[in-house]
Parts: sequence; structure tokens; C-alpha cells
Amino acid sequence: MSISLLLIYKIVLTSITVVCLAFVAEYISPRWAGILSGCPTGTAITLYFYALENGLTFAGKSAIFNVIGLIAMQMFIYSYYISGLAFKKYKIIFSILGGFIGYSITVYLLSLIEVTPVIIVIITSSSIFLFKYLFQRIKISQINRMIKPTLTIIIFRAFIATLTICITTGIAKFVGHIWAGLFSAFPTTLFPLIFIIHYSYGEKYAYSIIKHVPDGLFALLIYSLAIYLCYPKFCLYYGILMAFLGAIIYLLIYQVVNIKFLNK
Repeated sequence: MSISLLLIYKIVLTSITVVCLAFVAEYISPRWAGILSGCPTGTAITLYFYALENGLTFAGKSAIFNVIGLIAMQMFIYSYYISGLAFKKYKIIFSILGGFIGYSITVYLLSLIEVTPVIIVIITSSSIFLFKYLFQRIKISQINRMIKPTLTIIIFRAFIATLTICITTGIAKFVGHIWAGLFSAFPTTLFPLIFIIHYSYGEKYAYSIIKHVPDGLFALLIYSLAIYLCYPKFCLYYGILMAFLGAIIYLLIYQVVNIKFLNK
């Protein structure tokens, strides 16, 4: 696949994903936007292009480091959240700075750890419960005043998303599968989403999305683990199919548990 065609592919896939998630936040609920953002959206796109550009083996090896990279992704949104609380003016600027600082420090520390895939899954699973606890005080705010989705707004949202995914996938070949895996956990669709909602409606709506991101992360963990196991053994699209199947099964179980036991 040529470089120009790959770029168009990235623009289309990423733009559609983020624009759709923004519409979910606006017209359905920030809760579901958060859950879906925690699912394999940005990561699925990133690992897919890793495979196209660098091969199935590279993408498969990167996927297990994507799992532990979810800790850095959660630190990004937690730092985004607490940085916004700490400042009364220029909240969005300090939130973004805080998010990138928190992410950068965490991803560097994670790169120093040498652990097995089993330990990676255990550590990451524990972190999901930890961050879910840290976000429990966030109050849910439903968007009632929707901004009309003009062409300019849609293009702006698509541009932010595309820029993020192009940077993430573009550096993969230069940093190796470990760092590529860690970078693949960067919130390539979640960051543009919370930035768009924060900029358009205010911080409390962005925080409502952040609150529910951990709820969807087990789907992403399952997806990345399946990619790690399937990519080296099977073809690209069969691996993706198996990974998405595992993520969907988790989401169905999550929804049933919420309806039956938590009344959500």
C-alpha cells in the first residue's frame, strides 16, 4: 500500500471514529462516549497501521506493551482531570499540559520495567480498578445544549484526530516494538474527544467522559492481548476479527451486569 493511500486511510478511519464519538457524547451520553473511548478504537487503528507498515510480527510484539501502556493512558486522563481542578484560569491549557506530563513520566517509567505478559496483564488490570476508584467522585453532566455540527466543526475535529494518529504511527518504525507498543496506548481518539468536548462545552462534560473510560478498558486489554496472540499466527484480518470478538463479548457482559445488578 502506497504512503499516500495509507495517509488517506488514516485520515478517514480516525476522523470517522472521533467524530462519531463526539456525537455519542453530545446526543447519547458522555458515559457511553467514555466507555467506547476506553474500548479498542484508537488502539485498534494504531495496531492495524503498525501491521500494515511494519508487519504482523512487529504489531503483535507491540500489542503486549500496549497493554501495560494503558497505565500511562489512564495517567494521561487522570493528570488532565486533576490539572483542570488545580487552576481557575486557562483550564484547558493546563489540563492538556498536565496530561502530557503525566503520560510522559509514566510511559518512561514503564519502559524500564521488564515483566512477563502474565504480570503485565495483572498490573494493568489492577490499575483499571485503581483509576476507576480515583474517578468515582466525578459527577455526571449530560450535554443539553448541543452545538450544531457545521462542516467547519467536523473538519476541526477530524484534523485534531488525524494529527494525533499520524504522529503515533509515524514514529513506530524508528523506536522499536517496545516503545511503539507503549505509544500505541496513547489516547489517540480519546484525547481529541475530551479536548473537543472540553473546548465546546466545558470541563465538567469532558470529566464525565473521563469518569467512564476505565469501564471500557478491559475490552481494550482483551483486544490487545488477542492481537498479541493472533497476529504472529494468523492473517491480519482474522486476528482483528478474533480480537474484536473478545472485546464485544466483554461489552455485552458489562452491559448485562450493569442492567441486572447496578440498574444502569
